[in-house]
Amino acid sequence: PVLNRSFLSLDKIGAVHGLSLFFAVLIGVLVAPSFRQRIYSGRHVKSIRQSFYLSGGLYLVFASVPAIIGMAAYALNPALENSAFSFPYMAFELLPFGLAALVIIAGLSATISSASSDAIAAVSVLIRDIYSLVFKRMPHAKDVVILSRIGLVMTIGIALLLALLTNDVIGYITNMIATLMSGLCVCVLFGHFWPRFNWQGAITALVVSLSVSLAIIVTPNWLAYWGNPIMPATLASSLCAAIVTLVTPMQKHTSAQALAILQAEREEMQHD
Repeated sequence: PVLNRSFLSLDKIGAVHGLSLFFAVLIGVLVAPSFRQRIYSGRHVKSIRQSFYLSGGLYLVFASVPAIIGMAAYALNPALENSAFSFPYMAFELLPFGLAALVIIAGLSATISSASSDAIAAVSVLIRDIYSLVFKRMPHAKDVVILSRIGLVMTIGIALLLALLTNDVIGYITNMIATLMSGLCVCVLFGHFWPRFNWQGAITALVVSLSVSLAIIVTPNWLAYWGNPIMPATLASSLCAAIVTLVTPMQKHTSAQALAILQAEREEMQHD
């Protein structure tokens, strides 16, 4: 179709929807839990930087592959109803059955590998942060394994339930990024570049982004205009977090002191 031949297909999806999708992917990469897991588990700064350089290069190369597969699938079958089926459609239509099955298995293994790293990061947050917030102490070393298994089952179960409730993979991912990660992105960027940023601002960023995103998702007219809530959620979260940070007291601990506290808590959990 003529609409699909425009630059980035903006004539078809619209400039606002195109920007929303771009920022959803950008924020999803910036705040991916698996990336922070590499920072925590890295041996030294040099190896962490090399990991990020390699990951960034692979992202740039891989970014063109889904687009090419999608365009080829649409050219071969314009009646394909769900774009999420482009990859399996191309594999089974163009390749021998055995090779197509091998390609599908490789794609599934890559997806599972990515999901496993995110699940590990989620369990780490549950054990390291949420547990200590609720019980006011770090878990005992002998309880870490069983708590991790329980957290893993809960994380995978919730993710599976939410995935089963959607028919649009891209819409589901972008809405989840806007709801759960836009505020976290504000916290990460403000925390890195603005020493004045405090915990009150961080809580505000998370609450505002969640509220704005859910409000847009449940309002059809707003969702139809924005495509997904990522831009208004991030902008509102940034503005409110900055205001709250400026009107609340500065944090008492320096970055070095905060790092020392985290290290002490980590050692307490490991050597309890």
